[in-house]
Amino acid sequence: MLDIALVWVEIAGALSPGDRAPVRLLPLAPERWRHLAPGDLITMYETSVAGGTAKVLEVQTPSEADHSG
Repeated sequence: MLDIALVWVEIAGALSPGDRAPVRLLPLAPERWRHLAPGDLITMYETSVAGGTAKVLEVQTPSEADHSG
């Protein structure tokens, strides 16, 4: 089973191989991501080959995100 999310880079238009930048994930099935906590590492895939890794810095529920601005 895949845990799919939309991904966007916060401060750059794109990331080249080896680059680092903060990104945000918007899970398409949030219930499958609720186990994540700050400090967790996740592997990101665009194809069957791993495209990168990410360290979770912050977790917001949809209701928290609605009230953050």
